[in-house]
Amino acid sequence: TAMTIDMANAGRVGIGTTSPSYELTLSDKFMWDGNHWRANQTNGASMRNEAPSDTNPVFTFNNDVDTGMSRAAADELSLITAATERVRIKSDGKVGIGTASPNSKMTVQGDLDIPRGSRFRAGSTDSNQGIDIYHNNDGSSSFNGNVVLENRQSGGDMVFRNLDDGQDYKFYADNNSGTEQLIMKIDGTEAAVGIGEGSTGLT
Repeated sequence: TAMTIDMANAGRVGIGTTSPSYELTLSDKFMWDGNHWRANQTNGASMRNEAPSDTNPVFTFNNDVDTGMSRAAADELSLITAATERVRIKSDGKVGIGTASPNSKMTVQGDLDIPRGSRFRAGSTDSNQGIDIYHNNDGSSSFNGNVVLENRQSGGDMVFRNLDDGQDYKFYADNNSGTEQLIMKIDGTEAAVGIGEGSTGLT
């Protein structure tokens, strides 16, 4: 492979090319352009010689240098768009979406949409185990239009548990006027149940 040093053009070096356009050009495919390695495509890959951070990606793209991947901290990885961190992967493998401090395998800060026809499933090892949470809107069930919490295991119990002592469970629904009403409360202190607006203790 020929190497060319273009002394008449600021000493540019070309490997595999006799007409280097940058400080260092590799076969017109990759080049050192100021402070970064980049591909020859207009929006191709770029590796920048800058300090990485959770807002400054150093593995990025030509003409879109505020989007890419970077080192957020020791042993931590950031995925960044528009100079804003969107995903953080911690050193212990925990993933945060919208947060840099995930406290579980995956923590999502903000709304999480599950499209119609999809389900959130917890604790499943096959199609007959676990808990499903979904919005049923397929028109084929008596639960159509409702949010369904479903235990998939035949004969299994569904347990509702509040980890804070003395706290209540409250169930609300909108009336025909769109006003939210408390329709049932399970009192965590008295171990009592109130049903219907105006029931004793139903506040």
